[in-house]
Amino acid sequence: MLKRPHTGSRPRGSSEAARLMAFIATYQQAAATAVGVFRSAFGVSDPLRAWHQNELKPSGTFIAAEGTGHYQFHGSGCRFEVSGAAIDVDFGPSSRCDGFDTWRLHLFATENPHLTGWFADRQRLERAFDRLIQSGTIVCPRWEPSPHLYYLAERVNGETSQMKTDAKPAADAAVQGQTGARAKKK
Repeated sequence: MLKRPHTGSRPRGSSEAARLMAFIATYQQAAATAVGVFRSAFGVSDPLRAWHQNELKPSGTFIAAEGTGHYQFHGSGCRFEVSGAAIDVDFGPSSRCDGFDTWRLHLFATENPHLTGWFADRQRLERAFDRLIQSGTIVCPRWEPSPHLYYLAERVNGETSQMKTDAKPAADAAVQGQTGARAKKK
């Protein structure tokens, strides 16, 4: 289901950010696949809304043409296990599933080591993540229902009226009970 991103073996620095961009693309592809399979299996377009309205159980198993999977809703997201891959997704507005934060990316890296063990190192991940924030490549528009999620800037430019300008929120780590690089900055 998931392919290992091409990360090359370049020196540190900007190459860490390039590796992270490839890994984010892999995470987003896996999220879209898992959510798509789930939507197909249950015939729902907005899984989070369906769960909050008690149309879906908090956890369970599903069967779709793409295979069997497991799910467990939490807060504003869901953890999926589909075709041997695990991913935790928090939903954005209109059931978007392309948002991410360091906690989800680190979890994805550690639970799917066949993709890349490179970002199982939390400090390396946070260093690269900070570079992407500083360069404006990723932004945190603070959209509900998951205001802590980051998105690729190119995917939010058309939706700037919904954005808040805080590019370095501490919510990314704080919401998850973690102390990441952004939470330590003043």
